[in-house]
Amino acid sequence: MFFKYLTGKLPEAPPPGLVYARIDRLARLDDSGRTPSTVLLDCIDAPWLREVSRRVRHLSDERLDEADVRISVVVVPSTHLGGVTRNDDDLPEWFRLELGDPHRGPVAEQFHNLFQDPAERGVISAQPVTASEGEMLSKLAGWQGIEATAQSDVDEVLTRIRPVEAVAIYDVGQGAATALLSCGVPTLYFDVGGSAIGNSRSFPASLQRFCTTGDPPVVLSHWDWDHWSSALRDDRLLNQRWILPIQDRAGDLGAVHARFLAKLKARSAGIYWWGYGTLPVTSQRAGMTVFRAWGKQNSRNESGLALSIVRNRRTVLLPGDASPANVCPSAASFGYVMVPHHGGRTTLASIPAPTDPSRSHLVYSYGVGNMYQHPLPKTVRAFRKLWRKDAHTALRDSSGLGHVGIDLIGAGWLSTGPPCGGMCQLGIRQWI
Repeated sequence: MFFKYLTGKLPEAPPPGLVYARIDRLARLDDSGRTPSTVLLDCIDAPWLREVSRRVRHLSDERLDEADVRISVVVVPSTHLGGVTRNDDDLPEWFRLELGDPHRGPVAEQFHNLFQDPAERGVISAQPVTASEGEMLSKLAGWQGIEATAQSDVDEVLTRIRPVEAVAIYDVGQGAATALLSCGVPTLYFDVGGSAIGNSRSFPASLQRFCTTGDPPVVLSHWDWDHWSSALRDDRLLNQRWILPIQDRAGDLGAVHARFLAKLKARSAGIYWWGYGTLPVTSQRAGMTVFRAWGKQNSRNESGLALSIVRNRRTVLLPGDASPANVCPSAASFGYVMVPHHGGRTTLASIPAPTDPSRSHLVYSYGVGNMYQHPLPKTVRAFRKLWRKDAHTALRDSSGLGHVGIDLIGAGWLSTGPPCGGMCQLGIRQWI
């Protein structure tokens, strides 16, 4: 149920109860410390998990479909978690969270579907897990000894990419989905995410299909559902080859990501794991380099994959959600930069300079009315000190879409129509 793309009314939610909760994301809405942070918890039904723990190797096992109705995401102010922490910097990786009816405690939201509205819950208690529970959770929702794919195999996938003529930053609401285009068709996707968990209404209603005509591999920048969730909106994307970063230094994989991995195991044409020792891959033919960010290893945002493009003296940086300081040297300049974290809070040191202030563009990918208030004014102000021009996927035209295209070959005639003969809704709406 959690991953099923439902556009109608969600069936009645399961009753509240005891869950194991893992911190997936912590969103600070200001720097004053006076406003509680919003905590997003990756949760799984505790009694069920204890019952199946003896017969299940890992939550990413392909045949464990029953797990999909046992996982949820809980959104809660950090002040409601006083039983396990006193401040935002002291949150444990896993704890037990008891949920009840809304009138029984401070109110939180529990999402039983990635794309639907939540049920209100009362937070009854939050307590640390026992040592044995922690061991069980790391076994079932950890990285399970995943090993890096051979460098030669990763190289083979990426060096076959056709010459890149344009970059498309798609309007997927509060999320990220980017494609490198060759002959107008995606030859590689860098993230295929979109709005989810409290932001789902910011996804464009008219976008229903992506383009797989060119059999593009998918590079996942980092493990965040708003960077992979559109593979469930158009599940043909699950059939592609996927390059995934190992990020075990940032904590356990978690129940939600483990179940998404199960879908890739069952459907994908191949999974290629990018390890900490995997070297950057440059395709001279495509004009593209994929590399790992060198930020804090305990942060999924700052230790994921990034992508840069150099074609016809035009340069593009796609940092995922990593801060600029962690993906490019301090003296670097680019013609086009996708603003990390959808314009959210990020380390603003060493912002790359524009190569041509009169033409260079920033691109913001976000959804109007998102729960994080992105793009944050502080981030916008910091980038504007160097950059004069920007484009926003949230600025939609009459089609209801705001796809942004970066022309790398100076054609001037690049089509605004869909790349696959009208089957998808990926036609560029704004060329820069």
